[in-house]
Amino acid sequence: MMLADGAVQRPDGKLDLFGAGWDVLAANSFPHVQGSFDVALRLVVPADEVQADHVFELIVQGPDGEEAARTRTEMVHQAPEDEAEVPIEQKLGMTFNFRGVVFPVAGPYQLVMVMDENEIHSVEFAVLQAPSA
Repeated sequence: MMLADGAVQRPDGKLDLFGAGWDVLAANSFPHVQGSFDVALRLVVPADEVQADHVFELIVQGPDGEEAARTRTEMVHQAPEDEAEVPIEQKLGMTFNFRGVVFPVAGPYQLVMVMDENEIHSVEFAVLQAPSA
């Protein structure tokens, strides 16, 4: 999972990223409203899960564990054309877009990836007071 200034998923499944790989956000004051940021990730869906529908949520949690933002997407399985076809794992590129997230205080934050109501991964980042000029 990677934080970025921008992330776009192309029709061919590739991800285009810019300003990617940061883990610290500097804010002039608090509460801080971040205009936008994106999260890109590559997820492997095991073969035994490919033929099921899934709900993915990405949650921004604050220093006290409170939810600052949440976004979600759904993966609806496609029935194979040939019923005898054996499912294989799928590698999915995904992007999640956040707009206007309010960070109430400086401190450690966490991105929590949830699949079907089960936490599957998390990444920490920090929102810090920017140095005064």
